[in-house]
Amino acid sequence: TALTELTLSDNQIRVATDLECNALLERLDLSFNAIASVDSLRTLSLNPLLAWLELKGNPCAASSAHRHKLTSLLPHLMILDAVKMPKNNTRPASPSSRPQSPS
Repeated sequence: TALTELTLSDNQIRVATDLECNALLERLDLSFNAIASVDSLRTLSLNPLLAWLELKGNPCAASSAHRHKLTSLLPHLMILDAVKMPKNNTRPASPSSRPQSPS
């Protein structure tokens, strides 16, 4: 679908599912739901354009560790809970794409 922004706040959602078919999804608001674990957001890794995510008010957002876990899960994420993610929040280069040092 051509859906780029979706607001699902205040819905008692526990797991983010069935969003992977929205390949153009860029912004997702899941604030004030019942998401207890970052693992419940695993399918969001199938949304390659997702750059903005709102999770405030969920049990998983109570711990500062959720930002670090989401960095690994969603390396393309730029904004989480209205705060910019670290600039190094990108996938590491594969060994074959790194410049070779002279021998």
